[in-house]
Amino acid sequence: SVAGTSSVPVLYQWQVSTNGGASYSLVSNGGVYSGASTQTLTITNVTSAMNGNRYRALLANGICTSPVETNTADPAILTVNARPTVALTASPFTNVLPGQATTISAAINPTPTGFDITWTKNDQLLPGITGTSYLVDSVEVGNYKVRIVNQATGCNNESNVLTIGTTASSNLFIFPTPNNGQFTVSYYNSTGAAGKQTLAIYDTRGQRVYNAQVNVNGPYTLHNVNLTGSSRGIYYVVIGDGSGKKITEGKIMIY
Repeated sequence: SVAGTSSVPVLYQWQVSTNGGASYSLVSNGGVYSGASTQTLTITNVTSAMNGNRYRALLANGICTSPVETNTADPAILTVNARPTVALTASPFTNVLPGQATTISAAINPTPTGFDITWTKNDQLLPGITGTSYLVDSVEVGNYKVRIVNQATGCNNESNVLTIGTTASSNLFIFPTPNNGQFTVSYYNSTGAAGKQTLAIYDTRGQRVYNAQVNVNGPYTLHNVNLTGSSRGIYYVVIGDGSGKKITEGKIMIY
């Protein structure tokens, strides 16, 4: 903005230099500019190519026919802060199975000295995550995205959407094995809907040492089992449907 003082109305015309002030050209309304012949020049949808543009105004009135320039030695210089970009990648997997994990990393360019980062999964905020990486397993499949804000400039951007999925499997996952009696069991839920499964464990004599009805939700649900204090040896793990009908079985070794 510029202000001229006169006893009669003042006429304004803005000029722009794109070569460091070596020369100026008249600004016309249209494109990114409006108000080219007013006290205030408005620039919208600024691009990075406009960084360093210099602006000055010519002022005239009906008495003084020769336009007066604003201070050429001290023009208004436009500074365009770079908008950061952020890209999400996953390593080593984009599809995870029970017992596996993958790390989602956010690569920011350029990296500001201070920034705020917000993580979302399926468009829902993931609170408490302030770093540029996030470890996920088979129960955390979904669509991930981050938003980055440069604290100094306020410039912000969103990442690509990264989908972490899983793979259907007929295997019964039991890990770790062998183990000390503490282990995790998971089996693929083909519908992905919430429901019930039965989890029973037998020793080699056929005696049931563990029995539970467990909730399932999503492709895989992790069931933590604690059989510490049990005798060392082989045990059989049986998964059944909500009514107890056997679906599959596997075995583990407790040491």
